[in-house]
Amino acid sequence: MKIRLFDEDGTELAEMQRRIGPGERLQLQEPFDRIAGRSDLNAAYATVRVHSGSGVIAYASVIDNATNDPSTVPMQR
Repeated sequence: MKIRLFDEDGTELAEMQRRIGPGERLQLQEPFDRIAGRSDLNAAYATVRVHSGSGVIAYASVIDNATNDPSTVPMQR
């Protein structure tokens, strides 16, 4: 799968590829900071493209910096 990280204007910040097998999970913690080197973003988004296989479920978990409230962002097609 290919994971791409973008800022709020749609500028690509980083791209990475990962291979996961059947039944495996992949969790990226703080990808905008750790992969793209950006911790100053007010808004951003990621895309996940599956090259082969099926049954992949992608989502994001976000922590609000002001309130520390968590939220889950489901995938969109």
